[in-house]
Amino acid sequence: MTGRKNSFENSIEYHNHYR
Repeated sequence: MTGRKNSFENSIEYHNHYR
């Protein structure tokens, strides 16, 4: 089960990199 978590983690990493 790494589909929904991947989406959530991807969102966080995206914002973290944008910071």
